[in-house]
Amino acid sequence: NFGNTTSPDGESTADADGDGNTNAAEFLAATNPLQSASAFRITPTQAGNDLTFVFPLPENRTFIIEESADLTSWHPLDAPQNNSIPRPAGSVVITIPITTAKSFYRVRLVEN
Repeated sequence: NFGNTTSPDGESTADADGDGNTNAAEFLAATNPLQSASAFRITPTQAGNDLTFVFPLPENRTFIIEESADLTSWHPLDAPQNNSIPRPAGSVVITIPITTAKSFYRVRLVEN
């Protein structure tokens, strides 16, 4: 991706396209590390008292959705599908009931 094997842009901690994601994060998300428009996107939607997350799961990856009230302490979201069990690549859809007035969420991808 970076022209040669010694390019500093190819370091796992580098962000060659300036999109705020390291090459390691782009690898896990299966996005292009040279195109800032290529990004892992989570689509949240609310319907009544339910919150639904939709996101793509690349091949050979598992995920864990984490929740925080303060952006400091994170814990796994309590949902049956949020179990880090390998699954086929494709679109992930998880719906949870809204139980607090304010929560933050993130998806961590892990290579199988």
